[in-house]
Amino acid sequence: MKTYTITKEQLQAIESGLTLANYFVQDNAGGSMVEQWEKDAQTLDTALMAFRSIEQGARPMKILYESFGTYGFDHKDMFITDPTQSECGRFEVDPDAYYGINEVQAKTLALLNGDYQKKYTLAGVDFPEPIFRLDDLIRGQEYWVVDLVEPYKIHWTAHPKQYAVFSRGLIHKTEEGAFAHGGALQAINRIILAGEQA
Repeated sequence: MKTYTITKEQLQAIESGLTLANYFVQDNAGGSMVEQWEKDAQTLDTALMAFRSIEQGARPMKILYESFGTYGFDHKDMFITDPTQSECGRFEVDPDAYYGINEVQAKTLALLNGDYQKKYTLAGVDFPEPIFRLDDLIRGQEYWVVDLVEPYKIHWTAHPKQYAVFSRGLIHKTEEGAFAHGGALQAINRIILAGEQA
């Protein structure tokens, strides 16, 4: 069975059509003034047109499926789990423009994979939540460690030194996240130094 995305206008038309149906069935029992009936009929026609456009399938939705405990979709022979990142995971992209996945599906995918990260603000600098669960670290996968100068890349091997930075909340999935986190720590240092010099 094919599933299709619909526009906001189509949703509004469908909602109006359903409201109209409820009006006749529940509230008015079919009675209405001629002028109002014409308006309601036009609304119903709009809703029916929306349904027909859905049936015709103007734009297929991405098929989300599970693979080894993670949900994603196929894109150019690759399994994509985070539509906000490029295939290599180094660049932020627009899910709709880059992958053709709509906002609802992108949020659904993030919820399925537990990727809705909290945002933190320190010294006026925003950064995403670092990795706090050990289960989220996959052996051999690439991660980024926070540093006051520049974040650096690691491949998780469960080495004791890696456990040390993990326990301090300094590992991120992306370079951008680690860079922002490091910027927040730098901002705190600047505030401290400014206070000592005052």
